[in-house]
Amino acid sequence: MARTINAVDPDISSTEEESTKSPSIMSALREELKKKVKNEPVTLKVISREDTAIRFDTNIEAGLVQQWRKRSSDKSMPDGFDPVKFACIVIANQAEGVVHKGKEAVGNNGEYINFKNTELLEMLGTDRAVDAVRTMYGVDGHILQTAEKIFVAAGYDADESDIENDPF
Repeated sequence: MARTINAVDPDISSTEEESTKSPSIMSALREELKKKVKNEPVTLKVISREDTAIRFDTNIEAGLVQQWRKRSSDKSMPDGFDPVKFACIVIANQAEGVVHKGKEAVGNNGEYINFKNTELLEMLGTDRAVDAVRTMYGVDGHILQTAEKIFVAAGYDADESDIENDPF
């Protein structure tokens, strides 16, 4: 029979079942909680470039999103925010590598190229990462779609249907 006990936090109660009977459950939990939680990267096709895709880091902290939002302010926009610039900043900062014709592109320094790499910037005819994203994608709608997919992969897509279908 399960019994409810007070947890360390007085606002939360927990159920004590096997924990007192089976130390292996507590050991397994202890080991699980030692592991670092991290999202897997996602590779997304560049919509307007058939043979090109970009691999993105999907670990995005909320504080970083706030910094990007501040950098995307634009007083000429009706709400003071430029969503395309924001999306370009997200893409430029989270890009880990470019894949072309199924192979990851490696620069002269032996590292994967991304929007911070001078070789890629030169190929795209610019010296700024945000401009490189605009040139690579070519269409604002594709830029916005890609940034949205990055955020979804990062877990920023709190959809009520996901919550309702949670197996716990």
